[in-house]
Amino acid sequence: MKLLLIAWCCFLTISSLRAQNISYSGQLEAGILNGESGYPVFSVQTFHGIRFKQQQLETGLVAGVDAYSQMVLLPVMLSAKWNPYSSRPVSPVLSWGGGYGFDWLQRRTRGIDYEGGYLINPSLGIRVKTRKASKVSFSIGYKKQLATIRRSEFIIPAVDSFAPTSETVEKYKFHRISVMFGLNF
Repeated sequence: MKLLLIAWCCFLTISSLRAQNISYSGQLEAGILNGESGYPVFSVQTFHGIRFKQQQLETGLVAGVDAYSQMVLLPVMLSAKWNPYSSRPVSPVLSWGGGYGFDWLQRRTRGIDYEGGYLINPSLGIRVKTRKASKVSFSIGYKKQLATIRRSEFIIPAVDSFAPTSETVEKYKFHRISVMFGLNF
């Protein structure tokens, strides 16, 4: 009985989505983040969401990898993209994203603790339709991302437990200009 109820709810959800003119939207972007350090940082991200055709709006989830020299972060954020002239061959895109940069990809070392932080990522770009159903995009934006590194030094006391002797905390606020190229489908 539960399986039949779940199937019925799925059917109603899918049929209501089709009636509202909603479709899947995906995007893969790669580029560089350049900031105060003087050297560019590699960044790649993917967007998966839904497209509201009447409002020319796309909302969804973004996940990626940002390889800073201090640490590697995995940004996960909610994003909204507004494309007011989506039916034209070339159209502008305004994007806003916000979320958290996780430290899950960072290699762990004894005495060093990495911690991610919040991030925001607004951008402005253009989309160009290709001969197929896909589009090519170019965007310039701003990415602010917070992160922390804690370094602890340990000594071995006369007792069998380890006690930290000193702790250094390095807080980072990465302010970067992003230049991204992407493929939309």
